[in-house]
Parts: sequence; structure tokens; C-alpha cells
Amino acid sequence: MIRRPPRSTPLYSSAASDVYKRQHPAYPNPFNPVTTIGYYLPDEGSVNITIYDMMGRKIKVLQSGIQAPGHGKVQWNATNNKGQPVSAGVYLYQINIDGKMDTKKMVLLK
Repeated sequence: MIRRPPRSTPLYSSAASDVYKRQHPAYPNPFNPVTTIGYYLPDEGSVNITIYDMMGRKIKVLQSGIQAPGHGKVQWNATNNKGQPVSAGVYLYQINIDGKMDTKKMVLLK
């Protein structure tokens, strides 16, 4: 009998991490000057949302801490942690919910 390696589980399957199910895409995307990132917590848990540039440099921490169950959202106004505006381009937002992580792209137009 030939044994096949186990198939990888796509992020959207029921057996995969449910971060994808809890996160809503940034909207609008592309954006100028503000975008909103939504998420859902079925139970109380830790939520961390961080913005990075394409070089991997941390631009801004939008959310960090324990949250009650339910829907949540944060807005990013295209500024860094010092409140200075960032340049147009592609940015990544990383959402970490109870240790389960997902990263998506968004585009800032000016």
C-alpha cells in the first residue's frame, strides 16, 4: 500500500485555524485616508493588530489587549506610532487572536 503524505488544510476549511473566520478584510481597500479592520471573538480573548510596511518594519500597533466576546473593529488613519503620516504604498496588517495569526495586504493611495 502506498502512503501519501497528509494533505495540507486550507485556511478556509473547518479543520483549519479559525482566524480567517473571525477577521473581516480591511475596508475600503485601497483607502485614503482611513481604513477599518473588523474581527469577531466568540469568547473573551487576546487581540493584537499591527501594521507593517513591506520591509517588515512595524508602523503602528492598532490594538493590543484582552477583549470581551463579540464584534470589534479598529481604524487606521495612515499614521505611524508617533502620529506622523505615512507615505502611499502597500502595507500589511497582522491580526493575532488568541495566538492564531493572519496577515493581509492593504493599499494606501494619496
